[in-house]
Amino acid sequence: MGKFNTASAAVRQKSPIRGSAVADGRNFHNAPAYSRDPRSELFLLAVSNMVSTEAFYEAADHRDNRYRHLIQAVAVVDPEWIARFLPWLRNKANMRSASLVGAVEAADAMRIAGLPGGRKLIDSVIVRADEPAEALAYWTTKYGRKIPQPIKRGIADAVRRLYTQFNFLKWDSRNNTFRFADVIALVHPKPASAEQSSLFRYIAKHRSNPDTPVPLGILGQVWTNRAVRKAILAEGIDNVTVQTLSTKLADAGLTWEDSISMAGQIGASQKKMWEATIPSMGIMALIRNLANFDKAGLPDAAIRQVQDRLASADQIKRSRQLPFRFYSAHKNVGSLRWGEYLEKALAVSVSSVPAFDGRTLVLVDQSSSMFPYGYGGNHKQLGLNEKASLFGSVIALRAEAADLYQYGTAHQRIPFTRGDSVLRTMGKFSNMGGTDTQLAVVMTYDKHDRVVIITDEQTNPGWTQALSVASRYWAETRRRFDHMGRVVMDVPKKIDDVVPANIPIYTWNLGGYKFGHLPDTPNRYVFGGLSDAAFGMIPALESGKDAVWPF
Repeated sequence: MGKFNTASAAVRQKSPIRGSAVADGRNFHNAPAYSRDPRSELFLLAVSNMVSTEAFYEAADHRDNRYRHLIQAVAVVDPEWIARFLPWLRNKANMRSASLVGAVEAADAMRIAGLPGGRKLIDSVIVRADEPAEALAYWTTKYGRKIPQPIKRGIADAVRRLYTQFNFLKWDSRNNTFRFADVIALVHPKPASAEQSSLFRYIAKHRSNPDTPVPLGILGQVWTNRAVRKAILAEGIDNVTVQTLSTKLADAGLTWEDSISMAGQIGASQKKMWEATIPSMGIMALIRNLANFDKAGLPDAAIRQVQDRLASADQIKRSRQLPFRFYSAHKNVGSLRWGEYLEKALAVSVSSVPAFDGRTLVLVDQSSSMFPYGYGGNHKQLGLNEKASLFGSVIALRAEAADLYQYGTAHQRIPFTRGDSVLRTMGKFSNMGGTDTQLAVVMTYDKHDRVVIITDEQTNPGWTQALSVASRYWAETRRRFDHMGRVVMDVPKKIDDVVPANIPIYTWNLGGYKFGHLPDTPNRYVFGGLSDAAFGMIPALESGKDAVWPF
């Protein structure tokens, strides 16, 4: 009888994130850990990397250097993969800075290697009209004012797409080192139309003389903007209706920041200005200003207008806001009137999370390294602990049957009932100290159909060993001891000893660190980012298909 071609033989389903099957490194706790191939390491870092931001175990400059070197290496070896990855990172994963830095570094590495495609890559990640200046600021700060041609031409292509009257009024600021005029002077974009040609000339003159006359015929919105500003500052807003004021502000392309600033300058009612501005505000602007709406004392009609937009599934989907935005708004607003609507918006933003059948074990890392700056934390900064508890709660609440635990040094069940509020469930999590993923799995797994672990993967070598009376005795007996040295239970040494090989373990890596906590073996999968694409991989794997890159 053959050894392999048997009734129980199954084809291994693969995740695109690949790594080592044996421990070939050490994590930040000096525990044995597993490396990944360069594309996988880059992907996991990129979807969690805010650029120039400290991580608990990794300084910002070290993290940025690792990202830059990975981008440069992969861009030369696999430019086609990079050309798909970075636009996805910007447009689907909504990682603005990481995609911009990645495109600049990749384009230059490709130029040096004699590979085409850098110009198109730069253009593909620049989405907002302030980003051409961002790209130039990054390059010149890092490397000086000699800008490689692919980068310069890619930025010029983006300028032709994005430099409109409205975007000039919205994004050009005297507070920025690179103004729109500076970008145009450096990259020399060819105007796409007669209107844009006039706009470019006006922008260049406006840079040195803000009172430059506006060509009325062809730059109508710029002219209207200046006229409305002048009228409001001279006449105030007392003698104009909210509806008329709203129309004027929208026609002039005035942002909510401009409008509220003008109200302050003339001592006008912020309440009335907010009422007039709300119809033209985007979802992100609305959720950022909920506390300001409360402070201004808006009437019920204006409040309902905001609530209705938060309750609109179409508007929430189009806004492409990450779920954490709605949680942050909930966390920072004092009034109870917004809770129900933020919960609805949050539910829409996580609608891609699969509803698992069978029994699911959900383990949420709440160790100190998941909190902003460790113990206590910076309460104004959204931590990995909150992201983990948000998605852990969503997975558990959507599952057919789930056991939800938080863990650190120890572990603790999080009670919930299907239909509970995500935000309320999140309130049950707390700091659990150190990290022992191994012990959490060993002590909570009970014939579940799958295990989901949301973590930064930086587990200790095993408190089960560290707390034993003698490591040798532990290794021989596989027992765990209490603080008095008494045997309290027999514990397998490895996760694979307790979770059968045919049961999938899905790890969500939120930290983006170099080494992971599990080997790349059958039914052991790693994902990065908490997005539609990441969750979409699981149904493919469970239906017997290979999961592919989400781009």
